[in-house]
Amino acid sequence: MKFKYPEYFVELSKEIGKARSLISKNIYKEGTKKYRGDMEDEISARGILGELIVRHIFYENKISSKFNPIIDDKPVVDWDCMTHKGRYDIKVVKEGGKFLMVNKEAHDNANKSSKISHYLFVRLLPNCTCSLEGIKKEDVYTWEEYQARYTKVYMKKINE
Repeated sequence: MKFKYPEYFVELSKEIGKARSLISKNIYKEGTKKYRGDMEDEISARGILGELIVRHIFYENKISSKFNPIIDDKPVVDWDCMTHKGRYDIKVVKEGGKFLMVNKEAHDNANKSSKISHYLFVRLLPNCTCSLEGIKKEDVYTWEEYQARYTKVYMKKINE
């Protein structure tokens, strides 16, 4: 199923992403395992866009849910969204992306992984549309391991 989201979310996510990157600059700095280089602002904005989209879709469809703050004084190691069906870590697949990906170290970290039951992937599509796909966290262990640009990930090809 495809969903439409407001076009202004794109610019808003960039603005909020800059603020979130500034707050997290001591955590995602060069020389650390969490360093994302020149991609920091883009990665942060994309994640925020996904969270805004899910909030919008759930509100519009009257899905009872609770969300953790999009921006806080430090990164939140917890679920992004909770419904009666589970606790979700929201992930975003950029437009044209062919794979679902989850950071291996974060997924394997019991402190973080124990707080979620699912991943909710927001697949960005043309014209401010998207699709959603929920994945049980334990299913991710069956995915292929891959060395991405900055870190190892669990990866699964998207079924069209």
